[in-house]
Amino acid sequence: MADEPKFLAESGRPVAYLARVMRRGDLFEIAFDAFPDLVIAPTTGDPHKAARDALTAELARLIVAREMIPAPSTRGAQRTGDANRYEQLIVPDQVVALKALLWDNMRAQQISNGRLADHLGVDEKEVRRLLDPENTHGRRLTDAVEAVVGAVIALSVVDSSVPQRLLRVSGDWRPNPVLNLQPAVQVPGKRSKPASS
Repeated sequence: MADEPKFLAESGRPVAYLARVMRRGDLFEIAFDAFPDLVIAPTTGDPHKAARDALTAELARLIVAREMIPAPSTRGAQRTGDANRYEQLIVPDQVVALKALLWDNMRAQQISNGRLADHLGVDEKEVRRLLDPENTHGRRLTDAVEAVVGAVIALSVVDSSVPQRLLRVSGDWRPNPVLNLQPAVQVPGKRSKPASS
């Protein structure tokens, strides 16, 4: 059996992390398996919101510190039968999750801000803005989708070199030759133009 991925860039899984919730009366405490140092001390309120906010803040901290981001959880939450002790899969803020995906893949592939800026045809300042967790670039779109759909968006990374992982979506599955980046989603019925020689 292959080793489990240790970092987000190599996982190919939805950006969601397992949290353990322990209730004591009106108080709850939350701990994350992937982030052993991230423990939400006993507090009141909505445990899911507290866990999501803490996870989002931790991912933002890792991006700013230019550290590796742990791989998402490999399993879903399991029921314990105890209402005071349970597990919950937590999905972070999706703008920060996108930035975490971008950063950890840049780190893993050793792509600098300047190299990505050149590839995208933008100034390096734009790449820094894309990576800045405080920059709300894209926030309106995710807020609108979440409001209309009535649920949080969960992101997945799809290995585009293995088309059978998507349900028979047609299209060209070649990786991007410039940066060796692969598109996460292939639009049905659309084919990429072949690279000019």
